[in-house]
Amino acid sequence: MTETRDESQQGGDLNARNRRILELAALEASGETGYQNLTTEAIVTRAGLDSQAFHRHFATPSACYASAYAATVDELVVDLVGSARRPESWVDGMRAALGSIGRFLEAEPLLARGILLEVYAAGGAAVVKRDEVFERLSRAIDSARRETEPRHSPPPIAATLILSMIEAAASKWLRDDESAPFTEAIPHLLYLAVAFYFGREEAERLAG
Repeated sequence: MTETRDESQQGGDLNARNRRILELAALEASGETGYQNLTTEAIVTRAGLDSQAFHRHFATPSACYASAYAATVDELVVDLVGSARRPESWVDGMRAALGSIGRFLEAEPLLARGILLEVYAAGGAAVVKRDEVFERLSRAIDSARRETEPRHSPPPIAATLILSMIEAAASKWLRDDESAPFTEAIPHLLYLAVAFYFGREEAERLAG
């Protein structure tokens, strides 16, 4: 009986591993050739699996992308929020989170393109998930209000604007395939984020 349970566990682990391989392949394939060109063949070829393995987990490429998007952005949010919470101040937390974003973009550009540039082409559940994540990260950014003085308190939309600015910068970097590392943009992005909540003088001092 123990041997049967072990075999069942091994089979379950293999299925979970193959599912994740397929999900990441879907995102990377989307990042390379665009969501509109995403096919089962493209996914399984990149994953090194076969169509039977694919259909064991997903009915369509779009279902695979949606599952991949949700799982991957959840992992990224955990990483970003964790990075931001460890430092003692909001500014240091924002700097750490931007650093995490930069490392991800530079290490996994195809994956990042599949997530950031192709989500609207995918639509449906992926866009719903994107909006949910955007709201969660906006709330995390807006925690700066606990540290700022009332005279610098920005309107409620500030966090959304900051996050949109970061998203736009990352998307532009991915589209343009710039030779300069994205991490070079971090001081500028941090300055703008700090200026929103703490004023320009503090931005000059804290974001430098």
